[in-house]
Amino acid sequence: MTARHHELAVRAAIAGAAHDGLVNPNDVRPLIPEWVPPRAIGVIYRRLRQDGTLVEHDHVRSTDLKGRNVGKLVPRYRLTRPLVAAAPEPPTKQTVDTEPNKSPTTDLGPCARCGGQTIRYGEHGSPLCQWCAS
Repeated sequence: MTARHHELAVRAAIAGAAHDGLVNPNDVRPLIPEWVPPRAIGVIYRRLRQDGTLVEHDHVRSTDLKGRNVGKLVPRYRLTRPLVAAAPEPPTKQTVDTEPNKSPTTDLGPCARCGGQTIRYGEHGSPLCQWCAS
């Protein structure tokens, strides 16, 4: 899975959750596929705010039980331009690095820490994605 796959999936979730141009993160969260790493979601939101696609409108109470943010105020956004509406499907096989200076192999499965795309083995032999490995 590439960063582009993650971005397209989050953009599709935001587009799908928008009602009358307003985007509530409580409506977006269940639409984001599990294969998108949590760290990527915040980065994509920030990029959309910086380029003016999302503008803060007001605040709502979070219902994010998994992220332990229930009850916290989170921004609700207004979309200033349309977003892509179709998310990519995750590839079934991927090329990944197993160890430095070795040839790539097929998909090693999900990251042992976050469930994201595995690109290499960690210090103790567990498969890790690029974010957890750094």
